[in-house]
Amino acid sequence: MQQQWMDVDLMFASTARSRNPWTAFKATPVTFDLEGPEDYIKPALKGTMGILKSAAKRSDIKQVVVTSSIGAVGESIASVEKTKVYTEEDWNENAYNASKVLSEQAAWRYFRENKDTLPFELSVIAPGGILGPLRDEPSSSSAFSTPSAKLEWEQLFANPPPPEPFPSFPFSYVDIRDVAEMHIRALEMEEAAGERFIDCSQGPELRPHLIVSGEKARQKLGIVYKTVPKTLKDLAEDFRSRGWLRHLDGL
Repeated sequence: MQQQWMDVDLMFASTARSRNPWTAFKATPVTFDLEGPEDYIKPALKGTMGILKSAAKRSDIKQVVVTSSIGAVGESIASVEKTKVYTEEDWNENAYNASKVLSEQAAWRYFRENKDTLPFELSVIAPGGILGPLRDEPSSSSAFSTPSAKLEWEQLFANPPPPEPFPSFPFSYVDIRDVAEMHIRALEMEEAAGERFIDCSQGPELRPHLIVSGEKARQKLGIVYKTVPKTLKDLAEDFRSRGWLRHLDGL
């Protein structure tokens, strides 16, 4: 797979509640179709460092939020410690999620080595498995733009269901609307500066899957997570309103 690179032209904005310009970004490819580890690692590292170095040239950028992943905290099944609750202090050592781990660690290293001269503070958010109503407008249930939406459809609503074996949801979960709210709060609140936050609702403990704690975000940012049943109910209502669940009528 060939990839081309260009210099980053930083886009920035400010929220209605804050006049400080900011940027939030996600640099890791979200796909399972790349050929090898470098196809994930290279764009993750180059994208992350390109944004940070571009932001460093802007004296008006006051806050940068990196969207990492729960995959940078711990592995879903293979190496998870069955009795452990993972927190922001943990790092995943499994090679599969190397792009997420390496890009986030590079961001922290760059920030700490240059903190005295950088105009901005850095925060990192590590969401779990993202569920909830779609935020875009795919033309049909076969035209999803993200792997998570495709996984939701195939695991919860496809009829007939996908052939076995089919991977189960391997994560602690979070509502997509809570992910958006977390980013806004991390951009606006001083308490977020220099902090790493796990972004996960308190769902059922489905051992041996990875179990994590979102308590730090509750305490520091005041996040109130939607429950998994609420998220799934809203997801089903969203899909039904689009006319995609007629095949389930009468089941």
